[in-house]
Amino acid sequence: MPLAFYAIANFLLWSRDDVMMPLPTAHKLLDETHERIAGEYLQQVIPSPTRHRVRAIVTGRLSDGELTRAKVASAMAMSERTLRRRLEAEGTSFQQVLDDTRRELAEQYMSRGDLSLADIAYLLGFRDQSSLFRASTRWFGTSPSAPGTARLGAMATPLKTVPPLISGGSWLPKSAGRRRPESDNAAPRQDL
Repeated sequence: MPLAFYAIANFLLWSRDDVMMPLPTAHKLLDETHERIAGEYLQQVIPSPTRHRVRAIVTGRLSDGELTRAKVASAMAMSERTLRRRLEAEGTSFQQVLDDTRRELAEQYMSRGDLSLADIAYLLGFRDQSSLFRASTRWFGTSPSAPGTARLGAMATPLKTVPPLISGGSWLPKSAGRRRPESDNAAPRQDL
């Protein structure tokens, strides 16, 4: 293909045979060293995949009831011990990822103003509102205020993954047969 200036796009085109040819300067020992160095560099630059996978599962399943490390490990097709080991290698724990995710979602939900505290507690997977109050005090240094008032709006930070909405714009999870609590006498939930 001839060289063309002022073209719409810049590209180089090689035949498949050329690309598949072995490099004449290839060296097995250097290849292993380069792979190791590149792998170490990528681990420093690219965020931890296990932590983000756990966070995505936690975000989608918080309101489904008690969320345990065993359930998340099962959803990730690995043993609970492997999950714990991988998270430890990344400098975190399941409980830390769960708590961080709840805190960031709490900031978003509280800044909305259209959700009651019972709804927020339910969406975050808490057993009752008192668990939400304790967590809020731990996270933000204050308890959440009454519904309809500005709650932590200035503190809200965007979260990359938020539980999906189902048809009709409802925020309720897709879990079959579960209903959101109407009061403090909600069904047993996970407590911090």
